[in-house]
Formats: sequence, C-alpha cells, structure tokens
Amino acid sequence: VIEAAPAASAGPPPLPPLVYKRRSFPWYEAKDKGLPPSCRLAGCMRASSALRRLRRLPDAAALVQLQSLTLDASEELSEWLRARREPLVLLCRGPVGGAGALLLLDAATVVVADTTFTLSVQPEGSVRFHRRPEGIVTATALSASDAAQAGLVDSALSPATAAAESRRLVQRLSSLPAPLLKTCRSLLPAPSVDAALVAMGSLLPHLPRSIGRRLVRLYVDGESKVAVVELNDPSRMNSFSAELAEDVAEAAASIGRDPLVKAVVLQGAGPHFSVGGNPFQREKAAAPLAAVALGCRAAFDGFGALYKLGVPLIAAVHGKLIGGGVAACLHADYIVADSKATFEHGNLVRGVCCLGMLTETLPNAVGRARALSIYLTNDTLDAAAAHEARLANEVCAEGVEATQRRAFDVACEIVRADAAQALLQSRVAAD
Repeated sequence: VIEAAPAASAGPPPLPPLVYKRRSFPWYEAKDKGLPPSCRLAGCMRASSALRRLRRLPDAAALVQLQSLTLDASEELSEWLRARREPLVLLCRGPVGGAGALLLLDAATVVVADTTFTLSVQPEGSVRFHRRPEGIVTATALSASDAAQAGLVDSALSPATAAAESRRLVQRLSSLPAPLLKTCRSLLPAPSVDAALVAMGSLLPHLPRSIGRRLVRLYVDGESKVAVVELNDPSRMNSFSAELAEDVAEAAASIGRDPLVKAVVLQGAGPHFSVGGNPFQREKAAAPLAAVALGCRAAFDGFGALYKLGVPLIAAVHGKLIGGGVAACLHADYIVADSKATFEHGNLVRGVCCLGMLTETLPNAVGRARALSIYLTNDTLDAAAAHEARLANEVCAEGVEATQRRAFDVACEIVRADAAQALLQSRVAAD
C-alpha cells in the first residue's frame, strides 16, 4: 500500500490510497502465442510445387491448408509423406481433388473440413486408403459430411469454427510427448476401439531387457540359400516370453535384409519345439489391460513377420506343442513332425484366449468341425493323428535331428525346383 504524502498547505484534498493487487492470472504467460507453422496449397498445382512448400515446414506439428485444390501425385510426394514423423493437420476448404490431395488426406494426423469442402475422386476406379478406417472409397464426389461419415475427414465444421479448431489441434499436438506421437503415427487410426487401446499399451513403461543370451539362433546357408531360425530356450521348453518374441522378430528382420534367402526353416532346440505361453510369468498380471493385450499380440509378431517375408516357411517340430507352439508352427507352409511329437490345443483348459491366428489357421488346416472338436475336448494328438488330420504334412520316424534335416531338405528342394511362387500362391489368407 502506497499512501500520498500529506499536503504542505491548503489545496486539493488528499488522494485515496493506491492499492496494487496481484492479478488472478499469470499475465506474463498471457501473450499471444501466434499462428502455428503452416503452408497453403491452392488452385491447380503440380506435386513438385506443393512439395517445395511442404518441405519448408519445420520438424514440428504443422498446419496445411487445402484451398480449392487440385493436386497430382508423385513418388517424391508420397515418399516425403511416409518419411515425415511430425503431425500434420489439414484444413480443407472448397473443392479438393487429385491423387496428390488424396495422399495428403491419407497421411494427415487429423483432417478438419469446413462446410464448403467437397472431395472429388477419379471416376475410373476406387481409391484405397491405408490409414483411414474405411479402406476403400468408390464414390466420385463427397460432401464434407459424407467424407466425415466415410472416415476421410475427422470433423466437418463451419468455416470459422474449422479454422479455430485446426489451430487448436496444432498447438495441442505440439505439446504432446514424442513417444505418444510416434505411436499415434505408426499404429493409428486403428480399425476398432479395442485395437486403439492395444496400441496405447505400448506407451506404458516397461522394464528393460535383462542382460543375457539371445533366445533365438539364426543360420543362413549360402549355398542352398536357406535360413534356419531356431528357438533356443530349452530350459523353459521354448515357452513364449517377451525376450523370445523380440528375438524372433529380430531374426525375421535380419532375413528380410538379405535378398539371397529363398526359404526359411523354423525349428526348436531342446526336448520340445514349444509349449506355448509360460504359465509361470505371473508378475505381469498386475500390468494394465492394454499393456497385457499388447504383449499377447507382440508374442506372435515375429512369427507373423516370418510368414510375410515372401519366401516358403518350413517347420520342423518335435516334443510337446501346446497352444502357442501349435499356433507358431501353423504359420509354416509345410510341417515335418517327429514321430514322437504331440499336439495339444491347451487354451480352453487354461482359461486363455487363442492367439497367433490359431482361430483361423487351425480350421484352415483341419477343417472347422475337427478344429472345434480339438478345442473343446483338448485331445492330445500324436504325430500320426496330426498327420491324418492334416495338422502335419509329413512324419519322420528317425528322430529329432532327422526331422530337422528333412525340413531343411524340403526347403532346398523348393528352392531348386523354383516352386516358391506356386507354394506362396496356395496360401489361405489369414489376418
């Protein structure tokens, strides 16, 4: 409180006390943050011109305005959009069309359109989108509301509201942590709410891998051009773990980088090929559901990667195969089983769900009725019964080493006969 000094002589009355109060908001943070980084694409543009403007955007969340745009596509534009990791928010106004504009819609993190927006699609065929949930658009023209219904636009608003919302989204995305943005970029949009929750499970903290040996061995025979992937955790019967899953995925990635490999053999070390999930890993039970779901899916990502390499996959199995072990070997195009091998579904009796595409690959192999019987009765099939049910393609009676050697020979025969393409074309699609 500051008071005025008393008057020395007669004059005007004294001034009232001046009281300085602290403001109720942090005034030093109330400054205008300004407009977000942006660029504007308008009119009839070539992909090269648009790309020059887009490349000026900083490595941060940015706003791209599409104003009455017709944009063609190019490989350079497509590569730039695939390589960009920072969020892009699109604000769409007026008529928009062209293959390049469709690439932008597909690659954007969020698309906001105002009510003047219309989307034109080339009439000669459907356009397939990779990140947008509906997958295929066949209409030749879509209004803003139609595009929002089809999943190509995230929101259709009035012109003033759309502009404000797009700026707000850029500022919000700029404040998000990098791991969250990376996950959103690689895993979202998801085809369902469940899939989105599983994707978010990757953001939860997890313990780093302890120092120890790798649980998968990889051999590549240069002469035959056949790779051998061996599950190598015999003390735990090659049961599934995060470490084993990580090593299978790494082996698949290593094979994918070698253009000389023409076939792959999958086998297991020790007395058993794999007994599936490890029932003794109870410490993860306290993890959030999203993290548990992500771990269950990640357990089979490596086997899925082996299947997607585009080369024949041959499995040599022996000992016990339970649950996930059966699911893993059913990723193969051809299965050679040791005569003492046994197959057990094992999911219903353990009270767990089927993973690793087993609900699709087992019916594809043995038929729906037999698959349902195997699941409900949990019968243990020996190698002969598995061969009769078409769960195994061949039975070897000369021991584990002979079984693995036979699987390797089958892979070599396929490579020598140049029969890989015919075998791959016979695959039944599975998701």
